[in-house]
Amino acid sequence: MAAQLTDAEYRKHVGMVYRVCLRMLGSHTEAEDASHDTFVRFLRSGFRGDSRMSTFLYAIATRICIDRFRKASRDDAFMRTWSQLQQEKVATGDARAQNLLLIARVLERHDQREDAAMAACYYVHGMTEAEIGQAFDTKRRTVSFRLSRFVGAARKKMGSMHE
Repeated sequence: MAAQLTDAEYRKHVGMVYRVCLRMLGSHTEAEDASHDTFVRFLRSGFRGDSRMSTFLYAIATRICIDRFRKASRDDAFMRTWSQLQQEKVATGDARAQNLLLIARVLERHDQREDAAMAACYYVHGMTEAEIGQAFDTKRRTVSFRLSRFVGAARKKMGSMHE
């Protein structure tokens, strides 16, 4: 069964979804496209209301951005521009940009897209493990395990970068 979305709900959440996409992708055009895709996927999702709509939309937007990022990462020009933008944000003390940059580096070799999406929800968007569990329809302990697995992959990746 397809999810329902009223005009008022759309207006309430569209700005948040756009900001999530913009923060992750760094491009207004890409963020607009990803925001649109987020709502299309939401409408097809069968959302039952077990979690807050905003939590569910965060998770969908994050997955879409990670998919777009992985696809775009094959484009060297995009990666250079995106990395430079994130480095500039890191220089201003934006911890979320630093976390996103680390997640992006780990994604280059990490096969677990869901782990990466959960890591972005936790380390970039500030969602709790319980909120992530609701959004991904899994137990909080599973979220904790997958975050740990992703952090282990990040440490391994960062260690190999310094060798």
